[in-house]
Amino acid sequence: MDRIKQIQTHLAKSKDDLKKEAKEETMKRVWAMLDYNEEGSRDYNNFLLDACKIVDASVTEGRAVFEFTVTKDYANGYGTLHGGVTASLVDLISTGAIIALTNKHYGVSLEMAITYISAAQIGDTIRVESVCQKAGRSLAFTNTLIYVGDRLVAKGNHTKFNVGLQ
Repeated sequence: MDRIKQIQTHLAKSKDDLKKEAKEETMKRVWAMLDYNEEGSRDYNNFLLDACKIVDASVTEGRAVFEFTVTKDYANGYGTLHGGVTASLVDLISTGAIIALTNKHYGVSLEMAITYISAAQIGDTIRVESVCQKAGRSLAFTNTLIYVGDRLVAKGNHTKFNVGLQ
């Protein structure tokens, strides 16, 4: 009898409700896999991830979107987002896009290219949008855009190699 109620409840849900549930589950899965550390210890990714907020993820689009507020801890001597942090965000969030699409943590970077276009100041909230363009058995290719509002701050391309991690 409980199974019949579950089916009736599921059928009564709107298409929008089902999409919202799928999005929320994808976001939880992406976060859990990015936050995973085999030894149970904290590493650089965890430090950076603690400062991020996931705002969107899509299995069908292979997409992950995070927000990050620039603080003094992540700034250079000019009071702007440090280029190394920008590169780390491209690395981390593009991995989230791969996870959204494939449900796999591909492992290691083969190549990453970052183009710095404008500066993000301390206090700015940046939006990091990444899409996995293709994921095969051994390679995954992503494109990432970083914005402050509508202004493009940086863009990155990232190629990762699947070392068989799950």
